Amino acid sequence: MILSPTQQLPCPSPEDYAALALYMQRLAERFEAKIVAERALITDFATQPAGLWANTGALTASNGSPISAIDITTAIFTNTPSRLFVGFSTLPNGGVFPEAGVYHVGWNVTMQELGGVTAGSFRQITFQIQQATASGTPLVLQDMSRKVIASTLATERFGNDGLVVVGESTRALVGARIEFLHDNVASQVRINAGNLRGWYRRLGSTAQIEVS
Repeated sequence: MILSPTQQLPCPSPEDYAALALYMQRLAERFEAKIVAERALITDFATQPAGLWANTGALTASNGSPISAIDITTAIFTNTPSRLFVGFSTLPNGGVFPEAGVYHVGWNVTMQELGGVTAGSFRQITFQIQQATASGTPLVLQDMSRKVIASTLATERFGNDGLVVVGESTRALVGARIEFLHDNVASQVRINAGNLRGWYRRLGSTAQIEVS
Protein backbone atom coordinates (compact mmCIF):
# COMPACT_ATOMS: atom_id res chain seq x y z
CA MET A 1 0.00 0.00 0.00
CA ILE A 2 1.33 3.42 -1.01
CA LEU A 3 -0.11 6.95 -1.11
CA SER A 4 -0.85 8.97 -4.21
CA PRO A 5 1.72 11.73 -4.74
CA THR A 6 -0.62 14.76 -4.60
CA GLN A 7 -3.65 13.98 -2.42
CA GLN A 8 -1.93 11.31 -0.33
CA LEU A 9 -4.79 8.87 -0.82
CA PRO A 10 -4.23 5.14 -0.33
CA CYS A 11 -3.55 3.29 -3.56
CA PRO A 12 -2.43 -0.31 -4.14
CA SER A 13 0.18 0.61 -6.72
CA PRO A 14 1.07 3.38 -9.22
CA GLU A 15 -0.51 1.27 -11.97
CA ASP A 16 -3.90 1.22 -10.18
CA TYR A 17 -4.63 4.94 -9.72
CA ALA A 18 -7.93 4.53 -11.62
CA ALA A 19 -9.27 2.61 -8.63
CA LEU A 20 -9.11 5.84 -6.59
CA ALA A 21 -12.29 7.12 -8.27
CA LEU A 22 -14.24 4.08 -7.13
CA TYR A 23 -12.66 4.29 -3.67
CA MET A 24 -13.63 7.97 -3.30
CA GLN A 25 -17.18 7.26 -4.49
CA ARG A 26 -17.63 4.55 -1.87
CA LEU A 27 -16.08 6.79 0.78
CA ALA A 28 -18.47 9.63 -0.14
CA GLU A 29 -21.45 7.27 0.05
CA ARG A 30 -20.40 6.21 3.55
CA PHE A 31 -20.04 9.84 4.61
CA GLU A 32 -23.44 10.70 3.14
CA ALA A 33 -25.14 7.85 5.00
CA LYS A 34 -23.65 9.01 8.31
CA ILE A 35 -24.56 12.65 7.64
CA VAL A 36 -28.16 11.72 6.78
CA ALA A 37 -28.42 9.66 9.98
CA GLU A 38 -26.99 12.49 12.10
CA ARG A 39 -29.33 15.03 10.50
CA ALA A 40 -32.30 12.80 11.29
CA LEU A 41 -31.21 12.62 14.94
CA ILE A 42 -30.78 16.42 15.11
CA THR A 43 -34.21 17.01 13.55
CA ASP A 44 -35.80 14.56 15.96
CA PHE A 45 -34.08 16.23 18.91
CA ALA A 46 -35.12 19.73 17.81
CA THR A 47 -38.79 18.78 17.44
CA GLN A 48 -39.24 16.86 20.68
CA PRO A 49 -42.43 17.92 22.51
CA ALA A 50 -41.82 20.85 24.87
CA GLY A 51 -44.11 23.25 26.66
CA LEU A 52 -44.50 25.84 29.40
CA TRP A 53 -47.67 26.40 31.42
CA ALA A 54 -48.76 28.60 34.34
CA ASN A 55 -51.47 28.79 37.00
CA THR A 56 -54.63 30.54 35.85
CA GLY A 57 -55.79 32.35 38.98
CA ALA A 58 -54.14 33.78 42.10
CA LEU A 59 -53.44 31.37 44.97
CA THR A 60 -53.64 32.92 48.45
CA ALA A 61 -52.82 30.74 51.44
CA SER A 62 -53.00 31.31 55.18
CA ASN A 63 -50.55 29.93 57.74
CA GLY A 64 -50.67 26.14 57.86
CA SER A 65 -53.59 25.83 55.40
CA PRO A 66 -52.40 24.17 52.18
CA ILE A 67 -53.90 24.82 48.78
CA SER A 68 -54.18 21.43 47.10
CA ALA A 69 -55.08 20.07 43.66
CA ILE A 70 -53.49 22.98 41.81
CA ASP A 71 -53.58 22.72 38.02
CA ILE A 72 -50.98 24.45 35.85
CA THR A 73 -52.76 24.44 32.51
CA THR A 74 -52.59 27.95 31.02
CA ALA A 75 -50.36 27.46 27.99
CA ILE A 76 -47.53 29.95 27.51
CA PHE A 77 -45.59 27.98 24.90
CA THR A 78 -45.73 24.65 23.06
CA ASN A 79 -43.47 23.78 20.15
CA THR A 80 -45.70 21.21 18.43
CA PRO A 81 -49.30 22.48 18.53
CA SER A 82 -50.62 19.50 16.57
CA ARG A 83 -49.91 17.22 19.51
CA LEU A 84 -52.13 17.04 22.57
CA PHE A 85 -50.79 19.27 25.34
CA VAL A 86 -52.79 19.61 28.55
CA GLY A 87 -50.22 21.06 30.95
CA PHE A 88 -49.96 19.71 34.48
CA SER A 89 -53.38 18.39 35.47
CA THR A 90 -54.02 16.91 38.89
CA LEU A 91 -54.94 13.23 39.14
CA PRO A 92 -57.35 11.59 38.44
CA ASN A 93 -56.93 13.60 35.22
CA GLY A 94 -54.01 11.98 33.38
CA GLY A 95 -52.35 12.38 30.02
CA VAL A 96 -49.89 15.07 31.06
CA PHE A 97 -47.33 13.84 28.52
CA PRO A 98 -48.22 13.58 24.80
CA GLU A 99 -46.17 10.41 24.22
CA ALA A 100 -43.98 7.88 25.99
CA GLY A 101 -40.32 8.67 26.65
CA VAL A 102 -37.89 10.38 28.97
CA TYR A 103 -38.78 13.95 29.96
CA HIS A 104 -36.92 16.78 31.66
CA VAL A 105 -39.55 18.38 33.91
CA GLY A 106 -39.35 21.44 36.11
CA TRP A 107 -41.20 24.29 37.78
CA ASN A 108 -40.57 27.71 39.32
CA VAL A 109 -42.60 30.03 41.48
CA THR A 110 -42.69 33.64 42.63
CA MET A 111 -44.70 34.28 45.80
CA GLN A 112 -45.31 37.38 47.90
CA GLU A 113 -46.17 37.99 51.54
CA LEU A 114 -49.21 40.26 51.85
CA GLY A 115 -47.95 41.72 55.10
CA GLY A 116 -45.19 40.88 57.57
CA VAL A 117 -42.63 38.11 57.29
CA THR A 118 -42.31 35.66 60.18
CA ALA A 119 -38.62 34.98 60.89
CA GLY A 120 -37.63 31.40 60.00
CA SER A 121 -40.96 30.58 58.37
CA PHE A 122 -41.00 28.25 55.38
CA ARG A 123 -42.52 28.31 51.90
CA GLN A 124 -43.22 24.97 50.21
CA ILE A 125 -44.36 23.72 46.83
CA THR A 126 -45.21 20.04 46.51
CA PHE A 127 -44.70 19.05 42.88
CA GLN A 128 -44.94 15.37 42.05
CA ILE A 129 -45.50 13.46 38.82
CA GLN A 130 -47.74 10.52 39.70
CA GLN A 131 -49.27 7.53 38.01
CA ALA A 132 -52.76 6.36 38.96
CA THR A 133 -53.02 2.74 40.13
CA ALA A 134 -55.84 0.24 40.65
CA SER A 135 -55.33 0.41 44.42
CA GLY A 136 -56.14 4.11 44.46
CA THR A 137 -52.74 5.04 45.87
CA PRO A 138 -50.78 6.88 43.16
CA LEU A 139 -47.27 5.78 42.26
CA VAL A 140 -44.82 8.69 42.51
CA LEU A 141 -42.66 8.73 39.36
CA GLN A 142 -40.71 11.85 40.37
CA ASP A 143 -40.85 14.13 43.41
CA MET A 144 -39.60 17.65 42.71
CA SER A 145 -41.03 19.24 45.86
CA ARG A 146 -39.06 21.96 47.58
CA LYS A 147 -39.22 23.85 50.86
CA VAL A 148 -37.28 27.07 51.51
CA ILE A 149 -36.86 29.35 54.50
CA ALA A 150 -38.21 32.83 53.85
CA SER A 151 -35.76 35.65 53.35
CA THR A 152 -36.15 39.13 54.79
CA LEU A 153 -37.63 40.22 51.45
CA ALA A 154 -41.35 40.15 50.73
CA THR A 155 -40.87 38.06 47.59
CA GLU A 156 -39.62 34.48 47.31
CA ARG A 157 -38.49 32.84 44.07
CA PHE A 158 -37.44 29.20 43.79
CA GLY A 159 -37.99 26.02 41.76
CA ASN A 160 -36.79 22.52 41.00
CA ASP A 161 -36.50 19.98 38.18
CA GLY A 162 -35.95 16.29 37.46
CA LEU A 163 -36.29 13.44 34.95
CA VAL A 164 -39.47 11.45 34.40
CA VAL A 165 -39.79 8.17 32.46
CA VAL A 166 -43.24 7.69 30.91
CA GLY A 167 -44.36 4.33 29.54
CA GLU A 168 -46.67 3.96 26.55
CA SER A 169 -49.13 1.64 28.30
CA THR A 170 -49.42 3.92 31.36
CA ARG A 171 -49.07 7.35 29.75
CA ALA A 172 -52.79 8.17 30.05
CA LEU A 173 -52.61 7.48 33.79
CA VAL A 174 -49.84 10.00 34.53
CA GLY A 175 -50.83 13.25 36.21
CA ALA A 176 -49.51 15.73 38.75
CA ARG A 177 -49.85 16.57 42.42
CA ILE A 178 -49.21 20.25 43.13
CA GLU A 179 -49.73 21.92 46.52
CA PHE A 180 -48.78 25.23 48.16
CA LEU A 181 -48.09 25.55 51.90
CA HIS A 182 -46.38 28.00 54.27
CA ASP A 183 -46.21 28.78 57.99
CA ASN A 184 -45.91 32.57 57.81
CA VAL A 185 -47.91 33.69 60.87
CA ALA A 186 -47.49 37.41 60.18
CA SER A 187 -49.55 37.43 56.96
CA GLN A 188 -51.00 35.47 54.09
CA VAL A 189 -48.79 34.52 51.15
CA ARG A 190 -49.95 34.80 47.55
CA ILE A 191 -48.91 33.36 44.20
CA ASN A 192 -50.32 35.63 41.54
CA ALA A 193 -51.78 34.29 38.30
CA GLY A 194 -48.99 33.18 35.98
CA ASN A 195 -46.34 33.03 38.71
CA LEU A 196 -46.38 29.25 39.27
CA ARG A 197 -44.99 27.72 36.10
CA GLY A 198 -44.35 24.16 35.02
CA TRP A 199 -42.47 23.00 31.95
CA TYR A 200 -41.18 19.86 30.28
CA ARG A 201 -39.17 18.74 27.28
CA ARG A 202 -39.03 15.23 25.89
CA LEU A 203 -35.41 14.06 25.65
CA GLY A 204 -36.16 10.93 23.64
CA SER A 205 -37.20 7.33 24.06
CA THR A 206 -35.61 5.15 26.70
CA ALA A 207 -33.78 3.30 23.91
CA GLN A 208 -32.04 6.54 22.87
CA ILE A 209 -30.71 7.48 26.31
CA GLU A 210 -27.12 6.34 26.71
CA VAL A 211 -24.91 6.70 29.78
CA SER A 212 -21.18 6.91 29.21
